[in-house]
Amino acid sequence: MDKKIRIYDHSGQPIKSNEDEGEANLPPGIQALIETRMNSAIDDLREHNRGDLKDLARDHARKWRYLALISTAIAIITALYAPHQIITWISKQVDTKLTEPMIQESADRLIDSKMAKYVSDKMTPLNKQAAELKLAIEDMNESIAEKQKLLEDQQTKLSAQFRIRELAIAAKTGSRNAYTELLDIRNNEEVTNDLLIASLEEIERYYDVDRQQLTYPILVNIETFKDPGYATDEVIFRLRNDPKLVEAAINTLSRLKSKAAVGELCRIVSTSKDLRAAARATRAIDVITGEKLRPLEFDKVQHWWQNNEDNKAYLGDYDGYCEVAKKMGHAPTVPSLSGFIDSLSKTIDSDPDALHSMCLKAGFLLMIDRLAEANILLDEVRKKKSDYYWLYIWDAALKIKQGDVDSAINSVNSAFEKSATSVVEETVRYWNVFDPIEDNPKVAWPSKEKRELQQNVPTEVENSDPLASDSNDTKN
Repeated sequence: MDKKIRIYDHSGQPIKSNEDEGEANLPPGIQALIETRMNSAIDDLREHNRGDLKDLARDHARKWRYLALISTAIAIITALYAPHQIITWISKQVDTKLTEPMIQESADRLIDSKMAKYVSDKMTPLNKQAAELKLAIEDMNESIAEKQKLLEDQQTKLSAQFRIRELAIAAKTGSRNAYTELLDIRNNEEVTNDLLIASLEEIERYYDVDRQQLTYPILVNIETFKDPGYATDEVIFRLRNDPKLVEAAINTLSRLKSKAAVGELCRIVSTSKDLRAAARATRAIDVITGEKLRPLEFDKVQHWWQNNEDNKAYLGDYDGYCEVAKKMGHAPTVPSLSGFIDSLSKTIDSDPDALHSMCLKAGFLLMIDRLAEANILLDEVRKKKSDYYWLYIWDAALKIKQGDVDSAINSVNSAFEKSATSVVEETVRYWNVFDPIEDNPKVAWPSKEKRELQQNVPTEVENSDPLASDSNDTKN
């Protein structure tokens, strides 16, 4: 081998050979032997080192393999667990850092140094816009206030107009309160209200037309629907005790033309809440006295009455009659009959046309056997109204007392012809003075005729053909 083999010392430096020094101190044979053995030792050392290097490489490879496996496991665990843990850790760190005094101080410092200018820069345009908006809002508020006031005025005006129309309608249906309220509005109105004036004129014309109608309600008997010939005192009793019949009673008084009823009519004009009744009362006063009055001239009626309230001709006292009419349904004694006679006398003295009071007084006089006085009263009634239905009844009582039963029956039947009502029949059956004729078959009791009529109607209906009846009606 030509290649030279060098020997190195412990520090890796080659040991100088004799050749290098240019000296050959050993014999060639020894030199060759030494070299041979040295080469052999070097080869052994090389093989030994090669084995050690393999073992060392194997050991280090195993360690790095374990390290790679551990790194892979850590990476997998980190991928699964780390995000949640990192978020939690970051949250804790942020909470911790944000509450630290240093962060607070830094924030305070930044706010002190930067925030004022920042806020000022941001707020300046906002303040400008706010000021402009404030002016716009103030202008808008003023405009809204003006429009609202205008709307309120219009609403108030419209409400007043509706109220006037409402009151006008109520007044035409008979509300005295509604008419009075309209008058109060007119008296308190500072500015002329055309609608109010027109409404009042409309009401006045309505009642003017109502006064001029050819037919109007009067008192009639509810059973016959006819006027049996009521006397003034009877009408006054209805007027006082039946509010539904006030208007009809006033119209009947205007037909009777009794001056004694004028005071009662003036009271109606003054106190009645029914405008129709009050308007009818002014008409009745007009008819009876000749004083020209429009339907709603209540002030004029009041003024006229103040000048005539002392006139006895207008002051009929009907309290006595009304008291007796309420009480005579109870079985009276002789003393109570005397009280009835005294009460009726007051009414008769104040109103010579109180015919029912006169008839009742005559009847009560008959019951206590004062026949002459009773006959005088009945004669007075006969002079005023010979066909008065209550005259027939109490004249029959006089004839019974005189023993003329047949004439008494004829008189009672005449009363039934005038007023075939239960009131007249019950009067005859109630008083004992009529006992002698009560069971007489010649008496034409209204109830008997009604029963006979009701008994005959079913037979006629049963024997009639409805279709034939229709044809007969057509022919008629």
